[in-house]
Amino acid sequence: MTRLAEAARDMRLMLVEDNHGDVLLFRRAVARLGLNIALEVAVSGEAALERLRGGDPPDRRHLPDVPDLPDLPDLIVTDLNLAQMSGLEFLETMKSDPALRRVPVLVMSSSTRAADIAGAYDRHASGYFVKPVDVADYGRMLEAVDAYWRNLMQLPSAALPGPRRDA
Repeated sequence: MTRLAEAARDMRLMLVEDNHGDVLLFRRAVARLGLNIALEVAVSGEAALERLRGGDPPDRRHLPDVPDLPDLPDLIVTDLNLAQMSGLEFLETMKSDPALRRVPVLVMSSSTRAADIAGAYDRHASGYFVKPVDVADYGRMLEAVDAYWRNLMQLPSAALPGPRRDA
């Protein structure tokens, strides 16, 4: 059993997504399934980096009962095609930061282009998947992500005692 599963706590998942419709589908799928996921949304790569580097969470409206989130999420899911900083630029910037590089990042996109997939893995993505199109597909994807990352993987954030940021 992984430390995250042993801790029996919510998985802290940050979604980096600038499309309001996709954010809504993601949130509905989490709520419908009743998964133990504390979802935080960043509407841009820049907002996500600011939050990850110690700034205020960009969107806490969906977490009214969680006054303070720990420093880093257990898992990040980012869209590939963000409006300003692309998902690949976000990933490259994040993975070049010693304090952030161990956080697993999944890239999602409507693109199935080999160059996009290779680009994500070249920048150390932990996975790449095609973006679901409806709430049922989001649900299936989230169930698989939750089962895989909670029950099978040893996450750096769950394995490290105390503060998870390098000084």
